[in-house]
Amino acid sequence: LRHCVRTPYVCVIQHDRTFMRRTPVSEVVRAMRNDPDRKIKYVGISMRSNLTYRDLFLSKYGRAASEELGSMVLRPPELLLP
Repeated sequence: LRHCVRTPYVCVIQHDRTFMRRTPVSEVVRAMRNDPDRKIKYVGISMRSNLTYRDLFLSKYGRAASEELGSMVLRPPELLLP
């Protein structure tokens, strides 16, 4: 489908998901634009059901894997909560 896209960013929203609160879409785009090394490839918006994912991952794969996963997570200043 890459040949069908003419924009620098694509927003994919699953048909069975709804945003019940303000979603920081403009902040996400700003963070991606301000990323000179283009490290940001994907932005996930958390759902209530995956708030405990870190704990589940830790219990299933152990501390080393959890720390490795944590080292891959980027937190651009545009997306930090006040």
